[in-house]
Amino acid sequence: MSNAKRLSLTAYLSLALRNLLRNPRRTGITLVTMIFGIATLTLLSALNDGWLEQMRDNFILSFTGHVQIHASGFESSQNLK
Repeated sequence: MSNAKRLSLTAYLSLALRNLLRNPRRTGITLVTMIFGIATLTLLSALNDGWLEQMRDNFILSFTGHVQIHASGFESSQNLK
């Protein structure tokens, strides 16, 4: 291990803040693109969830229905007649 001294948390934060404020246009562009990316991912995730829920509901309503009534013994034979 090296004997180099470690910087404190406040020193790291002051260095980070100084670097962010050194080029405000770059910082702003990065911030805007990160906000846009997170918003886009959130929107796509919500659309995907809605799409999957709608597919499930359409399948239930189109093919099986929410409630099924069978004659006695149907579960064992699966005979449609």
